[in-house]
Amino acid sequence: MKKIIVLMIMFLPLSFAHPVTIMFPEFWIYSEANTGGTITTSYRIDMLIDTGIKYGVKIGFGLRNYHISSINSNMLMLDSLKLFTTPFNLFNLGIFIGKNQTLGYSQIGYQGFQFHNQTNLEYIGYKEIRGSGIEIYRSFWDEIFEPHIFIYSAPSIFYPATNQLNIDALLIVKTDDYKFEIYGGIALFNGSAYKRFGIQIETLFDKLDFMISVYSSDTLFTDIIFFDSLYINVTEHLISGIFEQTLSLFSRPSYYNQYKENTTGDLDVFLALGLKIEDFGFGIENSFLLSDNYALTDRPGAYVYFISGSLKYKLGVQYALKLDAADTKSIPYFNDLSIFLQVNGQL
Repeated sequence: MKKIIVLMIMFLPLSFAHPVTIMFPEFWIYSEANTGGTITTSYRIDMLIDTGIKYGVKIGFGLRNYHISSINSNMLMLDSLKLFTTPFNLFNLGIFIGKNQTLGYSQIGYQGFQFHNQTNLEYIGYKEIRGSGIEIYRSFWDEIFEPHIFIYSAPSIFYPATNQLNIDALLIVKTDDYKFEIYGGIALFNGSAYKRFGIQIETLFDKLDFMISVYSSDTLFTDIIFFDSLYINVTEHLISGIFEQTLSLFSRPSYYNQYKENTTGDLDVFLALGLKIEDFGFGIENSFLLSDNYALTDRPGAYVYFISGSLKYKLGVQYALKLDAADTKSIPYFNDLSIFLQVNGQL
């Protein structure tokens, strides 16, 4: 890891002689204050630097941390390192340690730190390509058609102390009005082969959008896939005049990335109703959680937001209420009553 960091730093002075472009494929910052006056902040930020050097050298960094409540040495946590190049302009080649990218990433839907407070379970996208390995990809037909191949080593979700070999394929098809993402992978571990797959379909109409994501995590090739083990996120977003409405149905998977989420019979229902005028909006929202493993919970709230450039700034208040006071099961939220500020988008 240290050698790779030194190598990447060596590239930076060379880039100053060329036009440099800095991009943020993912940008999430979320701060929440509870009634006791405690403020916590969670974030995940991916940065990609296009150095302008010959053969398309790009350097990527990822940062992520949860529930920061004070300034300390662990406030900034490095989550990933990436180096990309385009050999002879034939294809793109990437080397990565940590998170490479998020599959199923979307600007709409029931995802992010506001709705999912638990560490490592923010449910942004349906899967992260994470580990140590390489990526090869190329765009065709004016970037409409983009296949990817990943070969990498990562901890087994069943035996976290042991790595497994992963071979994944991803196909992205994007037009002006639609985006399709089809993913499949195999994992080889201890003489056994595991399968996984995901799909996301998203419309990009702006005034009326739909998104559906389905993902099945690692299972033996001979095993049957059960509904309770799937990640399912279905979202509809409507803007009619100044009226804005969002409806999401979400079912938690048995594993999210390498972390186990022991849920059965679960369903989250999210509804937001409000007004949107240009880049300003406000309204009310509510999320309802039904699960065999968590208490039956309702979480109403109100929000106001504005959009500047590619970032959305959302300020709101929310209250998590157990619908059965006698239920001894926990709720999956960091605070019962809270005020929050969230900034997210892509730059």
